[in-house]
Amino acid sequence: MGTIEKHVRYMYSALNKSEQNAASYFLEHPDHIFQYPLSTLAQMSQTSQGAWVRFCKSIGFDGLKGLKNALFLEISQEKEETDPSAQTRFLDIRQCSSTSLLADQVCSNSIHAIEASRNLLDIDSIDAIIPMIINAHTIGCFGIGASGFVAEDLYSKFLRLGYHVFFSRDTHVSYSFAATASSSDIAILFSNSGKTSEMLRVTRILKKSGVPTVAITRYDADNPLSKMADYVLYIDSMEILMRSGATSSRIAQLCISDVLFMAVAGRDYENIEEKLELSYESCHPASD
Repeated sequence: MGTIEKHVRYMYSALNKSEQNAASYFLEHPDHIFQYPLSTLAQMSQTSQGAWVRFCKSIGFDGLKGLKNALFLEISQEKEETDPSAQTRFLDIRQCSSTSLLADQVCSNSIHAIEASRNLLDIDSIDAIIPMIINAHTIGCFGIGASGFVAEDLYSKFLRLGYHVFFSRDTHVSYSFAATASSSDIAILFSNSGKTSEMLRVTRILKKSGVPTVAITRYDADNPLSKMADYVLYIDSMEILMRSGATSSRIAQLCISDVLFMAVAGRDYENIEEKLELSYESCHPASD
């Protein structure tokens, strides 16, 4: 029994009836808070969304997101304690005598990053971001280094849907866009560490311009980007921050980026179906 579960059981009698319904459901299905949005949890537990929020606050968290993040950390720590190799499983660039072992470790790291990032995914935030992207005048995608490749990938995907979208590897051009953007636009920022100076600067400029901001970044209490952004979609990987090259963190960012793209495309499918076909045909012209 984990610390959070023990705390919920200890606090149970102090909760009101509707909060106890949420608590009972959580104790029976703790994994469901990673799988379902707040509205679905309320429906399945036969209580209200407000009761779930009050339950989370009564046990010391700022909401469902806080409970989910704390439970994720607890589960991760328990895995590390029961698996001594967990903390050293990530393989940075170094001498390696077995290519087969290296391949297994690289693939294992990527799988872990995807699974861990899925557990941290805030579905309610995704649902809030989708209409903002669809209705935005311009979608700005920002990232440098390895995160820049992910930002550019999302840029190219939104371009296929016919959206007005921006991306540049020139930071000065990015700063200029941020300074002249407005509240009718939206910005999506990629940074594994959340500490990249260029990303923090562009975020400050975007905030000053009144642009809604979405950060796709590492789950870490010491992450300034996550504190600055209006919405945060967390990723998690076993990758060390002082590393030779981004591997699993890039995969995690791509995965969450693809979730966001597919969610937007699915919600706006009637409007983008023809544009998808046109962009496909432009790249695959019929032979003469």
